[in-house]
Amino acid sequence: MGNNEKVSKIDSEYREKELVAQILANKEVFLKSIPYLEADYFDYKKTRRLVSTIKRMYANYKIVPTKSSIYLELDFDVPENWLDIEEPWDENYLTDQVNSFVKERVMKRAIEKSIEHIDRKDYGAIEKDIKEAVSVDLDMKLGMSFDSSKESFDELFSILTSKETTIPTGWYNVDEKLQGGVTIPSLNYLLAKSGGGKSVGLINLSWNYIQQGRDVLYVSLELKEPKILKRYYSHSAKIPSYRLEQSGEQLRKHLEKCEEKGYGKFTVQFFQPNTLNSMKLEAFVRNYIQKYNRTPIIMLDYAGLMIPNTKNWNGMFERDKFVSEELRGVAISYNTVIWTADQFNRCISFGEKVITPEGEKKIEDVKVGDKVLGRNNEYRTVTAVSEPEKQKVFLIKTKSGRTIKVSERHIFPKLVNGKLVEDSIQSGLKAGDKLIIN
Repeated sequence: MGNNEKVSKIDSEYREKELVAQILANKEVFLKSIPYLEADYFDYKKTRRLVSTIKRMYANYKIVPTKSSIYLELDFDVPENWLDIEEPWDENYLTDQVNSFVKERVMKRAIEKSIEHIDRKDYGAIEKDIKEAVSVDLDMKLGMSFDSSKESFDELFSILTSKETTIPTGWYNVDEKLQGGVTIPSLNYLLAKSGGGKSVGLINLSWNYIQQGRDVLYVSLELKEPKILKRYYSHSAKIPSYRLEQSGEQLRKHLEKCEEKGYGKFTVQFFQPNTLNSMKLEAFVRNYIQKYNRTPIIMLDYAGLMIPNTKNWNGMFERDKFVSEELRGVAISYNTVIWTADQFNRCISFGEKVITPEGEKKIEDVKVGDKVLGRNNEYRTVTAVSEPEKQKVFLIKTKSGRTIKVSERHIFPKLVNGKLVEDSIQSGLKAGDKLIIN
């Protein structure tokens, strides 16, 4: 080892020891730092032993350990002035130094672990580790609380009487119920049966927002871009879709009018179903903001065709739950509104039988008020009956020889590693799965 390398090692080892000594000398910073500091964040053996000893002593006695008590606990020889400091650092400066140090080491650990996650193709775990690394904050606020003092009460009253930031949907009866519109940020669902107008509703919302001067990013997982564009311009320009081909001049004037009035931009992007997750969507939104310097409202058609970031999910319920949580995270990250849609009519075919307290009954004979056996062997009361509609029908054959006709969205309970989950043909039900059927 050359002289320069020796000096460099001594300098870096001194910096680690000095950081710990400064933390010990400042009780406030110590109490904020101790939950974040780990012995293996440090490069040198002596510093790792020092930090390990300090954490153990604090865990046992819940006080900032003194230098003399630390020396007694250490099982290696150190000079008596090893933890002395020439002068204490400014508290804000010290906090920034600890923050930077911990973020750097947590990020380094996350990057090292990412190799294992890549091998397992568990990209969601990489995102989780990186988010944890960047969220390290010694000055994290510890919630809001108030007392009867004038300053505290004035702040509380201001919060309670301030109005939430909302965006009108343009649907007046909805905006009235929501006291002005949906809040920012938020994730919102349109629910309807198959063919019930969910996509048309998203198009209508898009035009309403664009007239307010807001950009809309329409992400489609079902219909290709030309189909969505036909729907959008047919609606916004009030041109029937069958007349678009003969209405070029009318459409051009519509675009000019939108530009003159300062309306927002409508952008549509198609992704293959079950290939898009919130990480990919977030990257797309980030690139959009970088290009246009505007944050769009997002129309997602629809969330049921997305996949979670993590691979560790079982069945349709967990998938939808994870996707919703991750989408809400995107809305919060970019302080925007996301609208999506989902289908509630997930049916079995005519002729199939369900279990009622009185015995088996054909699905088409079920009426409002009947009780039908569902998951967990619980009877559930029928609250509404939808009119039949045309859907793709699939035939499921069980090992016992039973056949069941269902739509691709009908939910089945199934066993996965001894755990009861729900799944459908659309979301991943496959040959070999163990279904729970009566």
